[in-house]
Amino acid sequence: MIPPVQADLGDAVAPGVWTLTPADHRSGRNSAVVRGWFAACRLADPPLVQMRSVMELVPWGVNRVANSALGIVPAVVAIAYLVQAGDTLPRLVACLALIGFAVIAVRGYRLGVRCEHGTLVVRGYLRTRAIAREGITEITDFPAVRWATPRGRKRWTPITAFMTNSNEVSASQLHKARAVGKLRRWARQ
Repeated sequence: MIPPVQADLGDAVAPGVWTLTPADHRSGRNSAVVRGWFAACRLADPPLVQMRSVMELVPWGVNRVANSALGIVPAVVAIAYLVQAGDTLPRLVACLALIGFAVIAVRGYRLGVRCEHGTLVVRGYLRTRAIAREGITEITDFPAVRWATPRGRKRWTPITAFMTNSNEVSASQLHKARAVGKLRRWARQ
């Protein structure tokens, strides 16, 4: 059994959150809304159709592996040094470095943005920051989030997951640009 889907269709069909089940489509109940729903699903670019009002934006799989390489490559070097080290102190330093590089590798793979319930969660290499939607003033082309704290202090948080490079494949650059566009639309809601 396919579970019901809740989605905010915005201006695509009708404002509000609709709960539609496959049975609605088969039975013809609310047929205009159901037809509009399926048309919006085919034509819409997320986040127009969001499941449970949560949107997860992450780079492509190849980019995620490349982002984790920042920790994997030095971790391999630390392992090689650990195997060759003879004294206790160099082994301890190599173990600590290995743990740090492993953390960077995992966080590099998990780089991304999560938009949920009026909060933007930006996962970076070293920290994860949660930002209230009301505080967001701009999503820059860098890309970064310009925002203000409840006390009015101006802040800036880079989104390293969607930074582009001129040597990058154009499809990857396009994917990242679309993700930043989706993020801008979410911030304006």
